[in-house]
Amino acid sequence: MIGIGTSIAKAPIINDPSAIGGLVLWYDFTKLDSLRQDRDGTGAVTADDDPVEWARNLANGDVGGNILGSFARSQAAGSQYGGTFKTGGAGGQPYIQFATTDSDNSHGLRSGFIAADATDDGGVASDKFSDVSIDVDNFTIIQVLKHDDAIIEEDDNSLFINSYPAVGGDTNNFQYNIAKEAADEKLRSGYVVIAGGFDVESGVANDTLDTNPHVMVTRSTPGTNNMTMQVDGVIQTDTDTPDDRTMKFDRATGATTSAGGSAILSIGGNFVNTSSFTKSWRGGIYETLIYNKFITDDELANLEVYFGQKYGITIS
Repeated sequence: MIGIGTSIAKAPIINDPSAIGGLVLWYDFTKLDSLRQDRDGTGAVTADDDPVEWARNLANGDVGGNILGSFARSQAAGSQYGGTFKTGGAGGQPYIQFATTDSDNSHGLRSGFIAADATDDGGVASDKFSDVSIDVDNFTIIQVLKHDDAIIEEDDNSLFINSYPAVGGDTNNFQYNIAKEAADEKLRSGYVVIAGGFDVESGVANDTLDTNPHVMVTRSTPGTNNMTMQVDGVIQTDTDTPDDRTMKFDRATGATTSAGGSAILSIGGNFVNTSSFTKSWRGGIYETLIYNKFITDDELANLEVYFGQKYGITIS
């Protein structure tokens, strides 16, 4: 007997984040074949406690195939830089451990227009880091990470982005970071308009987090209170109205090196002034993703199934 009726088609479960368009950055530290022990991209990572000084961006790019840097690497060679590969994490997955103490602030991986030749640090050309543009009111950032204890210190910074505006647009540079704000003891995500103030997104109180891994998602779309942050599927209480600004990553107008307007992205620490790391993240990071669009609720729900199953995280 055949029944005829209506049905509602559900979106397929995402098993690969690159199945969603607009993925311009994807560092998946669970994938050994994307990691190297040496900052020149050599030396396979194979075992627990191997150093990690180089990682490949696995993103397939936006509609033009543009990604936000082809690789990231440590600021210098040596065990005090980069990170350490660790096995046996959440869901049996490996991760990269960055700082191990509060005073340990030289760890992290960075990519950008840092040297005179941008290709030294993942750029698409000697005078250009990336053709990616990100609108502040149209993006999604996801990190799967854990901290070594339940207290996020002021020097902890899991993600830092420095960019600058489109020609003829706002005259200020832009920064985006996920870090602790000392004033209210919260882990914040948000963006900075240099010389224009700090537009803060949701804050996560220290007692919200623990030593377990968490999926932290920041999404932004036009409209009132439409830049939101959520942790393991729970939207945080503070929200912000995103500005209509464009983050550029090629190079500043007229600049021949990074000093004229640095295009920088760092994971596991804050790479400041194109010189050295500060505020390294005391804990592990599993994945970091950036979409240069606001992913839909259905796409996010499917990604949360992917992360939940992969890492054994309960997502509301």
